[in-house]
Amino acid sequence: MDFLSNFVDCLNDHLATNGISASAFCKTAGISVSGLLAVLAGKTEPSLATVIKCADAMHCSADYLLGLADSPEYTPTSAAASFPERLFALLRTRGVTQYRLAADCGLEQSAISKWKRGKLPKPETLILLSEYLRCSADWLLGRSDLT
Repeated sequence: MDFLSNFVDCLNDHLATNGISASAFCKTAGISVSGLLAVLAGKTEPSLATVIKCADAMHCSADYLLGLADSPEYTPTSAAASFPERLFALLRTRGVTQYRLAADCGLEQSAISKWKRGKLPKPETLILLSEYLRCSADWLLGRSDLT
């Protein structure tokens, strides 16, 4: 199943299970109703920031919403860390250069430079990074201490 289909299924399941409307969920998550309705209709993909806000509101892992985990459960981090802090620390630990990461994953160097400055990748790119680096998306995002 692709990322968008999985995300929509998880979100629809959450809404139905909890008996809440999309607009009530959006208010809790801090996202726009029109944006979420477009995602649910398959007209657009959510940004990674939206995925994170939905995961926070649903008290579930981003890995679950991204289709990387079968279970929604996750253990929140005890010490906040940002995506760039986690990514570049892991690259150093694994001995992977930014050039090698870009070459192996088909990424532009400019995207990696933007991440250094705090920009988040697209959800599909985070999935690719998680798989390439063999770690959870939640860990990369600084949401969990479990890799």
